[in-house]
Amino acid sequence: MIVRPRPHWLRMLFVRRGSVLLGITPQLLWTTAFAMLVTVLHGRLFQWKVPLNFVPFSLIGLTLTIFLGYAAMAPPAPAYATPQLRIN
Repeated sequence: MIVRPRPHWLRMLFVRRGSVLLGITPQLLWTTAFAMLVTVLHGRLFQWKVPLNFVPFSLIGLTLTIFLGYAAMAPPAPAYATPQLRIN
């Protein structure tokens, strides 16, 4: 049996193979760009002050948590169930 030494925790942060980081990189970049835009504009859009406090972000976070929680618990439909749903 081959036993390799466990890598250092800092090295484990930058492992790319098998990581979800490659799949979410575009979303991370768009979110970072949007956050930078909001920071630069200081909440002003076309000379109209947009109130940015914690409430909208909390509501969006709560909604995402609920929806993603249900999506994670839902089992995938088996392949044989798909033709049964079709109406002839």
